[in-house]
Amino acid sequence: MNKAAKTTTQLPYASSPAQSPITGTVLALQLLDTSWRIALPIVVLSIIGVRLDQHFHTRPVLTIGSMLLALIISVTLVYKQIAAAYPEFLHGKTQAKGGQK
Repeated sequence: MNKAAKTTTQLPYASSPAQSPITGTVLALQLLDTSWRIALPIVVLSIIGVRLDQHFHTRPVLTIGSMLLALIISVTLVYKQIAAAYPEFLHGKTQAKGGQK
């Protein structure tokens, strides 16, 4: 192996990711951002589905339908979040490492 392939890129403010408080904060914020994208549609649409089922006496048809809709919305929101953060990963584009072409 050549020397360029063995080197790793490190952030200028920390010698390892575990020593950086910024990395933990950024990770926590990303997890919170992802969590609301999953939880909010599921909670809101589930409540709406239950209430509609109670009103129309169609239990559990509308609840299940609203939960499936919530799943589709949550997956779409998380996909868009990942696509915005890592566009090269989702489109199959990788960068050459170590100056290789």
